[in-house]
Amino acid sequence: MVSWSASYTVPGTASNELVLRFVIPEVVVGGVTEEEGRAWWRSRLRADVLVNGHPAWSTEALRLRADYRVRHPTDPTETIPRPLVVLQQFGEPLAFPTNDEDLPPTSGGPSNDTGIDNADYPAERKVVYLSLGRFAAGAQIELSLVMHGIALTVPTSPGGSDHRCRERDVPDTWFCSRASLAVNGGVNDSPRLYLVP
Repeated sequence: MVSWSASYTVPGTASNELVLRFVIPEVVVGGVTEEEGRAWWRSRLRADVLVNGHPAWSTEALRLRADYRVRHPTDPTETIPRPLVVLQQFGEPLAFPTNDEDLPPTSGGPSNDTGIDNADYPAERKVVYLSLGRFAAGAQIELSLVMHGIALTVPTSPGGSDHRCRERDVPDTWFCSRASLAVNGGVNDSPRLYLVP
């Protein structure tokens, strides 16, 4: 979890529109599935801007690995495993290089779905200008940005280890799946508040 908060008193004698400039840094919601130590994983990041304790802007990105099975085309008693890695976004979307909610390539859409090779690609840094409305001179404004996330890995079978890793044929050779989450902020990511007459 990361956050910032600030108190602001509107100056002058007239009402003004307040515009908040804030930055959502480069973020990663991803993971890796090791085929020799398979696990389901989920990474989630949510960011909320609050004005006087009320939500004013939000975004959420969730990427997960949840494999499924389909019927075998020639033997109805058998099933075939299919991998599923997907990115879902809510609120104001972040600029990830993948988009799993548009038309898939098999239906004529762009080739930008999440796959094993690009699940850890970060979303670009996002600069947001948010109008907070008009406030009278002397009004007290409480602002905050809260970013919180979780990276979770669960074994795919009841016999999986607590560490989501599996020791294979060679002793001390481990294969591990993992979820990953990162927020890569910078020195120029401080919020700014502008007065508009």
